[in-house]
Amino acid sequence: MAGRTDVRRPIRILLIGAAVAAALGGIFAAPRVLPALPGFEVRRVELRGSEWLSPLEVLQASGIRADQSVWDDPAQWEAALERHAVIANATVSRRLPGTLRVELVENEPVAYLVDDVLVPVSASGERLPIDPTRVAADLPIARGYENGEVPPAMLAEVERLTRLAPSLLAEVSEIVARDEEGSELLLRHRAADIVVPAGTQVDRLVELGAVLADLEERLRGKEVGGIARVDLRFEDQIVVRLPRIEQKP
Repeated sequence: MAGRTDVRRPIRILLIGAAVAAALGGIFAAPRVLPALPGFEVRRVELRGSEWLSPLEVLQASGIRADQSVWDDPAQWEAALERHAVIANATVSRRLPGTLRVELVENEPVAYLVDDVLVPVSASGERLPIDPTRVAADLPIARGYENGEVPPAMLAEVERLTRLAPSLLAEVSEIVARDEEGSELLLRHRAADIVVPAGTQVDRLVELGAVLADLEERLRGKEVGGIARVDLRFEDQIVVRLPRIEQKP
């Protein structure tokens, strides 16, 4: 019995090895053969993750055409998509027989720069070709110190503040650098002009929200001259300068 077992075992290994080799040969041949097979032409493209670009813009940027095969190398389409300024990352996968799935991660605009027109810009300072007639981006206008260039660090700070306090930034129409480096920002909020040092932490922003709510309550129904000013530059306190209260006749 022991001798018969020893004889049969190598034969079984050889047969399994031959089957695996045949399967691997088919897999390695597939990239060369499958793109040429009929029935795998691209007939449908599914798109996910696109907020700022239209499906047509994405399709044009990808280079995907109806005469191509879903078995073509997706790296060519991914590379083409990632050359677009709005697209940070692209993944193209296939769903047989004729569908490609395109998933995007976009560069988010954080503010507008003032040129001949308002231009959306990312936190890294890249100007984004977003059509404002198709997507209305509710973003603040960013201005540099004394109408100079907008410092790159300022845009990164705007992105950080938007992430930490989105409801606060939603009420800000304009952000102005108070120095050339953008280490202090002036936020033109609907309730007050707010001076914020770069790097202000979330607990201070929560305190700021409470101050603004109290300020609006104090001034509700009153006629005021000018605008309130709120200053966060001082440690452990928030300084508020109230506007002039007009006397009603």
